[in-house]
Amino acid sequence: MKVKIKLALLALLGFFSFVLPAQESNIKTIQMDVFPMSEFASGFGYRLLAKGYDSAKKSWGMGYSRSSLNGKSSIYYRSQGGKFLSATKELVPFQTNKITVTFDNGKAVMYLNGEKVAEGSGVLPPHENSYKLVVGAYASGAFKFPGKVTNVKFLNKVVVPEKFNPQEKSTKHFSFVSTETRKPLPFKVVRGNWKRMLWGYAELSDNIETNALAVLNQVMPESFVYTARITTFDNVGNIILEFCRQDDKNGYRVVHQGASAVKTIFIYKVENGVETLLNKVTSDTIKIPTAGTRLAPLTISIGRHENMIHVRVNDTEMVSAYDETFKKGTIGFGVHERKAKFRQLTVTSYSAYTVNSKPKPLAKQELILNTPTQRTVFYRDEKIVLNAEFINRSGTPADPGKVQFIFNKKAQSWTPGKVAASSSANRQFVIDGSKLSDGDYTVTLSSGKMNASFKITLLSRPQKDLYTFYSWANGDLAAMNQNHFNGVTFVVFLTDEIKYLRQTIAAKNDYAMKHNMKLGVHIPMLSRTPVGGKAMTIIRKDGKYSGKLNARNEATQKFIKERIAKVMEMLKDYPAINRILLDSEIENFLELSYGKKDIDLARKELGFEPPMSETADMELDGTRGRVVSLPKSVKAKTPAVFPLSDKNYRFMLWYWERGTGDNLIRAEAAKIIKKYRPDILIHHDPYRDVPLSSRMLGMDCPGTWFYCHPDAGETFMAVESQLSSCRAGGRPEKFILDPSLWLYSMRIGPARNLWAGVQPANIYLTALHLGFAAKPEAIEIYDLNFLLPTSTPQFREKHIRAEVSNFAKNIVKPLWSATRHLDREQPKTVLMLSFSTQIFNRSYWGGYGNSQANAILNLFWKANIPTAIITEEAIRNGELAKYDRILLYRTSHLPQDVFDAIKKFTAKGGKVLTEPDSPWAKLIPGAVTYPIETEKLTKTTYYQIMRKDGFTADVVYAEQQKYAKELRKFRPDGLTFADSNSTELYIRTLQSGDCKYVFLMNDKRTFGDYFGKKYKAVFDAGLPLTAEVSLKTNGAVYEFPAQKKHMLKNGKLTLNFKPTEGKILMIYPEAVAAVKVENIPAFTAGKPAEFKISVLTAKQDELKGIQPIRIVLTKPNGKKIEQFISAVNGTAEYTYLPGDKELKGKWKLEVTEMASGTKISKEWVR
Repeated sequence: MKVKIKLALLALLGFFSFVLPAQESNIKTIQMDVFPMSEFASGFGYRLLAKGYDSAKKSWGMGYSRSSLNGKSSIYYRSQGGKFLSATKELVPFQTNKITVTFDNGKAVMYLNGEKVAEGSGVLPPHENSYKLVVGAYASGAFKFPGKVTNVKFLNKVVVPEKFNPQEKSTKHFSFVSTETRKPLPFKVVRGNWKRMLWGYAELSDNIETNALAVLNQVMPESFVYTARITTFDNVGNIILEFCRQDDKNGYRVVHQGASAVKTIFIYKVENGVETLLNKVTSDTIKIPTAGTRLAPLTISIGRHENMIHVRVNDTEMVSAYDETFKKGTIGFGVHERKAKFRQLTVTSYSAYTVNSKPKPLAKQELILNTPTQRTVFYRDEKIVLNAEFINRSGTPADPGKVQFIFNKKAQSWTPGKVAASSSANRQFVIDGSKLSDGDYTVTLSSGKMNASFKITLLSRPQKDLYTFYSWANGDLAAMNQNHFNGVTFVVFLTDEIKYLRQTIAAKNDYAMKHNMKLGVHIPMLSRTPVGGKAMTIIRKDGKYSGKLNARNEATQKFIKERIAKVMEMLKDYPAINRILLDSEIENFLELSYGKKDIDLARKELGFEPPMSETADMELDGTRGRVVSLPKSVKAKTPAVFPLSDKNYRFMLWYWERGTGDNLIRAEAAKIIKKYRPDILIHHDPYRDVPLSSRMLGMDCPGTWFYCHPDAGETFMAVESQLSSCRAGGRPEKFILDPSLWLYSMRIGPARNLWAGVQPANIYLTALHLGFAAKPEAIEIYDLNFLLPTSTPQFREKHIRAEVSNFAKNIVKPLWSATRHLDREQPKTVLMLSFSTQIFNRSYWGGYGNSQANAILNLFWKANIPTAIITEEAIRNGELAKYDRILLYRTSHLPQDVFDAIKKFTAKGGKVLTEPDSPWAKLIPGAVTYPIETEKLTKTTYYQIMRKDGFTADVVYAEQQKYAKELRKFRPDGLTFADSNSTELYIRTLQSGDCKYVFLMNDKRTFGDYFGKKYKAVFDAGLPLTAEVSLKTNGAVYEFPAQKKHMLKNGKLTLNFKPTEGKILMIYPEAVAAVKVENIPAFTAGKPAEFKISVLTAKQDELKGIQPIRIVLTKPNGKKIEQFISAVNGTAEYTYLPGDKELKGKWKLEVTEMASGTKISKEWVR
């Protein structure tokens, strides 16, 4: 990460004072305090100060390094153009080391703790330069010093330091440095597959085992500091450090959990195999670093002294605890569901391990209050259960007497009686918050001098049609909330331990509930193998195991169903969770298992010997996967129209519907999930990988992500293919849209990898507008983390974060409720998406993505010929009758029954449009031909342009516009409610009777500064557009979000669009004349107060159609509650749930109809 010097940033390195040099000739003394937090690896250099790169003109810096040849350390100073000043000296870990360098009369002197350690001539003082001063790292932010560099001063006089006597020198009890490869490894493996690698000791199991652990069989003293320096390779799972270890069932354990949006550090005591939580800290209260690189490892240190336990991460004290059970023992280290290398492990004496907190010993007897779910936030209508516990830690029985449980001034009593030594007594209390006001409450438990308290927050349940604009990834929930994202998705593996899941999910759930956010859970059922589960995995043709679970294996099925039930038993307690994704992108890894039982089952279900499909390794979407396809010889001899009995066709259908088994086990898992939470939305993605509706067994809806290359046009394929899946499968037309932010390498420029940057803002915003216009069930973006200031991509798009945030705030949020009551305008043209063509003519991998089918679908929408997708399944279900025309482009094969259905369609007046050289031009009577050459539309990447095999964005854009204008001849007059004279304006309509929402998106673009001008592969800058729009209406026309009323002239109006601007025309049968709020209801605690709202015409009639409504309720203390709801045919209800402590004074209700801006304000005093 590149570090920019600001006072706030330097504060991260510790408390400090410094003065920047004014003129280089005046700098006579440099002073600093250095507090190392680790032993130092040989062969590495760490910067203490840097002002410019070493090669930069007039740069200078100070550093500390350890030689890989002799293991000796040195402190050095350098200034370009002068000689080095170096001292062979050690910096003592966990101790303040004072370094001073003076410059006088051409001579430089270095002091360590007041002792002269080096001097030399020809050493130049610090140059004056324009570079940023970086403290504790190199100029780029790399080579971060593992500790604190503080009190940095630059003085204009020579100051010879006084002798400084640091604390007692630290004693090294144990050291492992990964670069010292000649030394034998001192560790014993308890669990896992541990190997010594370059730069570290790592756990390398193909399938990550639970709590992989290695230990050192050397007993440490009672007081020590145990430090681990770690390079991490992912951000999931846990790092585990054990100390005072007696055996596998006794000792202390620190768990650093980085997988969650809420990071957590736990301190456990393990006694006789039972874990007791001593303390924990979450990222809600302190920033917890989770990543470590080769140049800046993650440093975790544990101090143990006088029964206290202190945990630091990097240079910050995190959490402490007190326990006196174990005095001495060995150390251990490990991982759980995480890949990491342990670079360095040291145990030193406790001297100078400075801490601020002083934990107290645990009491002999104690009262504890908590919740079984570990939640602190509840809806008022929930059953709220608290656990009360009396713990007797003494060696004799104890009786706490009468225990009082008090909530909201109401008391309940409990008499535990005599409790045995080292035992406890428990009772659950249920509290009712239904009639209470929203807010924070304290529950207390007391008996004599003992007492405990527990804070809870009560909230009213939010509206049902809250907008859904999510980030498809874990992340900082606060950052999501600030950018108007109201949900994230996190991963739960079936091999995860439930108690760890509860601890992290509870914190996420609390935050989400407080901020009206929702949580999604991704459960990858088949990608993690349980310990000892090798026989449950796929067997390849060569007899080797693939490492991926075989979903047709009975043991696998039993394991998944049992674990799903256990996970759901836990997840049901967290109401912020509203959706579950099962097995994202599993298609990349699936293949047929060739075990004897598997092949026997295939024969039985197919009724014939399964053909031998071809399977090969391939990398796609950044993952290594498997390609399954039919042999080329089979493809070559299959005719354009083939019998439905064709064994290869039946095999491939069976393969995806039943053969791999994932489809079947997802359906079983969905049944279990619904038993626990019928309200949860269950989905699977990406649908584009295998566009078969029958792949969605048990799912509430499909989902898919897509990439905006070279423009937003792929949105149409993502939307329409999913809607087709729903229709073909007999499900409601719901889908989840996920336009990916990833800037794929070599697509629009020389991006190094998938995370090198994000999409151009203008294209991405167009995709969001087009997707929202199609009424998705949810919009999920992968992912907001790429846009946050903490992200350091190779290429940064300056405007996209603000624009995406504004889109969520100003478009999605106010219109979401209203769009739930609208229907999509029915297309009359449909494009064939042929499963047969995909298996007999093209590679099966990867769905349609940037394919020719996607490019053709985009052209028809540009021509304002709304076009749906139809599949072979849908034609068999009779869906073709809904359309007037079917497009058979890039369709090479069809089963006989589907071909016959298309011929019957044409016999009844339906039209077929196809390319001149397709087989359908001859086989289907009356087929109309029109050539669409897609080479210029699909060979668009920077990589192809570099190879002279692609076309620059100006050529691609011109080709799109040429075809879009020509295709207008196939558009009958009056085909759609709205039309335009511009093919650079996308149009999509939602409707309810005479009420229409017409979404207009300016897609006029040119080369921009982000990528286009330099690399020519993308039009990444928007241009202004003036377009004429025609509407078939006599109603009132409003423009949103401008809240401007338009008058049509001969059914037309001219609109001016800013670059990348989207407008929504809301058409009502009549104009909005007024908004009315009926009498203010009485407030009764626990009883919903319903405000009746009307949107009225000039005749005071309720307005037909759907109107978006903004509600702002202002309480007497000034607190505002904002909600967006919708009026259906002019009527709406806003519900407020009063509590028992509603404020006296002036209340105010503001109601605004969002299309016209018409509002009313009601005030009352209670």
